[in-house]
Amino acid sequence: MVNLTTRKKVRSPGTLFANVRYKFGIYFSLVNYVLIVTSFVSPYWLQRWPRIHTPFRRLGLWEFCLDGYIARLDPKMVSHFECWWIFSPYLSNIFTNLVPWWFLLIQIFFSIALFTQAVLHFVFIFYWCYPIENIERRLRFLQFVGCLLPSVIIFGVEHKNPDWMPYPTLNWASWSYGLAVLSTFLSLFVMLAFAFTWRESKRTLETAGYEFPMSAVMKKREKQAILEQQERQATAAGLEQRETSMDVDLEHRQAFIDE
Repeated sequence: MVNLTTRKKVRSPGTLFANVRYKFGIYFSLVNYVLIVTSFVSPYWLQRWPRIHTPFRRLGLWEFCLDGYIARLDPKMVSHFECWWIFSPYLSNIFTNLVPWWFLLIQIFFSIALFTQAVLHFVFIFYWCYPIENIERRLRFLQFVGCLLPSVIIFGVEHKNPDWMPYPTLNWASWSYGLAVLSTFLSLFVMLAFAFTWRESKRTLETAGYEFPMSAVMKKREKQAILEQQERQATAAGLEQRETSMDVDLEHRQAFIDE
């Protein structure tokens, strides 16, 4: 809301940014973004226990660290060492062994979650003062239900698969996976905060009788148009008052001359 006299922004009670939940939702959304990026790029989703030598060292979504890994049913018995990007030509012969179909799904889901989170912050920047009613809530729901939750569940179930990494009982889900789980719960919290905020704002707008199709507050152009219209009306009223006063002065002078 804008005070048309002083042109200062006044956030009346009941608006979106007067709601504490919305502010906390934005802050936690920023923390959630940092967690998702860290989990996305760090190579510590799964690693072997320390002081134990196995052909597998650690892995992330996009990097595998091997220590003498030999693919099953490989007639040449080629050993693979060191850390490599998952799409490196060095790992092309064992790509299907390292990246099963469920791991590809995790990569896709988590990439969509990262993109969705980036879009959310794009919306936050450009609609900081003029929030859209449904976009943020729907994107957050898509990120939680369609991306993060399936990713952590699938990896939590399949990382002990004996057909994937050798000696699965000697491997453990590391801190990168923990950040993914934490970001999932944090995304749920932010989604609930936005849902309660939008419901309260909708109730407030219905009570007040406002009907804004895109925004819970007036658009910037609409407010500028109102200000310009008021300025024109004030200018026209001033000119009319000045003309009236000049006519009165002329009448007084003419009456004085006639006397």
